[in-house]
Amino acid sequence: MTIKDIARISGVSITTVSRVLNDRPDVSDESRRRVLDVIESTNYIPNNSARDLVKTKSDSIGLVVRGISNPFYTDIIRSVEAGITAGGYTMVMQQISSDEDELKRAAVMEREKRLRGLVLLGGRVDYSAADLGMPVFTIVNVPFVCCPFANHYGTLERVDYSSVSIADMETAYQATRYLLDNGHRRIAALITCPDDHSISQLRYEGYTKALAE
Repeated sequence: MTIKDIARISGVSITTVSRVLNDRPDVSDESRRRVLDVIESTNYIPNNSARDLVKTKSDSIGLVVRGISNPFYTDIIRSVEAGITAGGYTMVMQQISSDEDELKRAAVMEREKRLRGLVLLGGRVDYSAADLGMPVFTIVNVPFVCCPFANHYGTLERVDYSSVSIADMETAYQATRYLLDNGHRRIAALITCPDDHSISQLRYEGYTKALAE
């Protein structure tokens, strides 16, 4: 999706689209609304570093961490950085709050930093194709790896992404089975809640599976 496509779909000139993107006042309300509607419906991410387009790709790989205050990520971030450095690249990291959209942040980073690739740590587990409005690879134009709570990225098609994750459900199952096999029967699970769509839910499912057996 380019500025020319936005202009064509919204039925205005490229100049008008540029003015809307730069928040210029010399655009009619109707034209501005049409352009913004197209931008929202297509999840268009403007390139704020057009002056750098003549440059080649950088040697940087981006890391987007969703969940600023989560200490669980500290060692993972160090390991990711060590791997990137060992490969001869530089890591560029941004941390976002748990209610922000890591894919859109990643898209902006990719364009502004001229990234070679991206790692998305702690992403949403409930993304759908409708949320994005288009396949992921049309938003993020470089290879990327998701590190979500489960080894899937919402309901997106497997062909649209790669992912790496901890086997929380299977490990919780193994831990509970170990206690059961050693004769214990009063076993507690300390979790946030059983249906939080993330780690607690996965661990709870592994725990209850072992108890059911």
